[in-house]
Amino acid sequence: MLASRWQLRHLLTAAYGTGAAGLLILAYAAASSGGYAPVILPGLLLSGLGQGMAFTAMFITGTRDLPEDGNGTGSALITTAQYTGGSIGLALLVLLQGEHPDPSAFTLTFCVTTIVATAVIPAAWRFLHAEPHT
Repeated sequence: MLASRWQLRHLLTAAYGTGAAGLLILAYAAASSGGYAPVILPGLLLSGLGQGMAFTAMFITGTRDLPEDGNGTGSALITTAQYTGGSIGLALLVLLQGEHPDPSAFTLTFCVTTIVATAVIPAAWRFLHAEPHT
């Protein structure tokens, strides 16, 4: 719904900002004992909302300029990149966690993912065209 109303760079910027806010709340939750409902749940909701918005916008961005018969291939390439990036990211976060993670390790990994999500915001804004190519 938002993708039809907003420019995709605005949607991706909002998506990564929302996701980063959720991850930052989860970093705080890992470092505190605030409880599920007041701290963890808002972080999960914001992070999930941001991811859902980002995935939708990324698929639209990656396929909007393709000819109709190329949408399947474009979508498959996006999915492959998404899974490859997720696998590499997960491996790096497991390395950060260490063999016996404690709450400070979880705080660190949530902070790192917050930084990554925040770093994508200017790239999405800068490199996405305001309108699709014609």
